[in-house]
Amino acid sequence: MEIAVSEAGPSDDYAIYIYRYDKEKIIFMGRIEGTGDDMSADGSGQILTYRRGSILQTWFYPFVFKEDKAGMLKGVEEAEYKMDTFVIVQKDLEVYASPTDKNVKFKLRAKEPALIVSSDDKSWCRIRDQYGEEGFFFVENFAQINGVDAQEYFSGLSYAD
Repeated sequence: MEIAVSEAGPSDDYAIYIYRYDKEKIIFMGRIEGTGDDMSADGSGQILTYRRGSILQTWFYPFVFKEDKAGMLKGVEEAEYKMDTFVIVQKDLEVYASPTDKNVKFKLRAKEPALIVSSDDKSWCRIRDQYGEEGFFFVENFAQINGVDAQEYFSGLSYAD
C-alpha cells in the first residue's frame, strides 16, 4: 500500500511525498512535484505530474516518474520539454544550429515575433522564428543570455513567485 503526503512548499511549490507500507515498515519511495490534482497514476508504476522549469522563466511541463527495480520513484528524463512561449524579440540574437553545433544558423531580429518551443531545462532553448526556422540559444544563471537578463532579448516571458 502506498501513502501520499502533500506539502505546499515555499511560493506554492507543491510536492507529494510517496511512502510504501509493507506491513512491517514504512519506506520512502520519493518526492514528486505538483499537487494531487496535477498527478495521474494508472497502476503501472508510473506517475504523470508537472514539473516547474528551472531556466529562463516560470513555466511547467509534463514529467513522468517511474518506479525502479528497487521500488523507488525516479524521474524519466527527456532531451527536451515543451515550453511554447510566444515572445517578441527585443534585441537581435544569434541562434545556433544545435546545442552541439555552435555555428550561427540565423539571427532573430528585434521586433519580430518568435516561439520558444522547448528547452532541455538545463541550459538550451529551441526557438522558432516567424518563418518556421528553428535554432537554439544558450541560457545561464537561470535567465541570462550572453551575460544579460533574458528580458532584454524577449518580451512575453513569465516571472511569477
